Parts: sequence; structure tokens; C-alpha cells
Amino acid sequence: MVVVNIALGYDKKGELLYLIGTIPARQLPASYRKRWTIEVLFQAFITSKTPD
Repeated sequence: MVVVNIALGYDKKGELLYLIGTIPARQLPASYRKRWTIEVLFQAFITSKTPD
């Protein structure tokens, strides 16, 4: 059995966000923001990389 926590919130557009994870619910939004920042950084790196 896996116990998960759920946090509900709204994004900047007013759309409902469901955040689900195994960390405490109050930590989910900050963790999600941090992960999303890293994802965007990697995507920018990949798209800006020039082929050899």
C-alpha cells in the first residue's frame, strides 16, 4: 500500500491543479514549482543546443 497526499490549488490562469505525492501536502506546491523550473531549464538547454 502506498499512502499519498493531495494538494489542490490554482495556477496563474485560474485552472485547478491537483498535486499528488508522498511528501506532506503542504510541501507539494513548492516541490512542484522547483521540479517544473528544472524541467523548463532542461528543455531550454535541449532546444538551444546546436548540432555538431
